[in-house]
Amino acid sequence: MVNKTPTLLVFMTQADELRFSRELLSQFPEITFIETGNWEKRSPKTRHMLNECHSDSPQHSIWNKLILPEHIYSKNYIFPNENKRSYFGATVGPGLIQYIRPHIADYDPSCLRNGRLSASYDPKKDPATDLFVKTVFKIARKGAVDVFLVDRKTGNTSDKPETHFLAWPDAANCYNGQDGSYLTNNAFAYFVGNKKQSGIK
Repeated sequence: MVNKTPTLLVFMTQADELRFSRELLSQFPEITFIETGNWEKRSPKTRHMLNECHSDSPQHSIWNKLILPEHIYSKNYIFPNENKRSYFGATVGPGLIQYIRPHIADYDPSCLRNGRLSASYDPKKDPATDLFVKTVFKIARKGAVDVFLVDRKTGNTSDKPETHFLAWPDAANCYNGQDGSYLTNNAFAYFVGNKKQSGIK
């Protein structure tokens, strides 16, 4: 069977990442967060929360150690860099969900460009990862507010929420259209995300 590659496009600030991490840990105390980058040793660099991942790499990972034990990850999912002087680890695979952090748009520094959550696995061969990913994505959706397309020239906002984007509350509040600060996907797509409350208290 071809691998399943579910993806969520998300807007989060570091405050949202902290809140998201806490929600994940409340349901999966066995998880940790991989800070991708150049590692000096063949061992993963991890953090307690997503917002603590500060390397220059745009991507990090949510790692379920019950599905993918550390000794197996270190043996099979860490690779030497081209210079052979450092190592890097996989961000997708069994028990792994890649997180690409949202960032300030290079085409408009007043706006936040979306990041994403994504995974790659065979649900028939790896039902544990399938359940893990579905649960994490459910938590991401529950904590989010809807995202609406906006016309920056007229200020008109669509009444229909976008189906492929999610914004967590702090991102929606900080990039709500005031002073030209929007959520964005590209130079022709801008959004606001403050028309309903998050499902997480």
